[in-house]
Amino acid sequence: MSFAITHFAVGAAIATLVLGVVAPRSRFKGTAIMASGIWAMIPDVEKIAPTYADRFDVVYDLLSTNLFWFHGTLDVLDPSDSALVAAAAVGLWLLVTLFVEISGFLRAALAERSTRRTEHGLGPGD
Repeated sequence: MSFAITHFAVGAAIATLVLGVVAPRSRFKGTAIMASGIWAMIPDVEKIAPTYADRFDVVYDLLSTNLFWFHGTLDVLDPSDSALVAAAAVGLWLLVTLFVEISGFLRAALAERSTRRTEHGLGPGD
């Protein structure tokens, strides 16, 4: 079983990467990233609400938990609740966020530069 932050960070990193590529100008990107992180933690909801643990045991198998951003696979790969794995997952999320933000900045800067060149007659062939 991995720490909850591991699951959250993996879910948030996947959403950050997907939204950064597919919908970089999305209005609710932050909300979607948070929701994705929470989605990744759903199989562990019985730890928050132990009263309903018997209802969630049905959901907790490797196939169904992988629908929640590979939750079951992470639990199998990290059976000892390693702080190092949790830190690596948070670091991965940070790196993905930096990559998406820097690529968005570069994309906008290149678009502005090409627009400026064509407006002033400095495009190809001038």
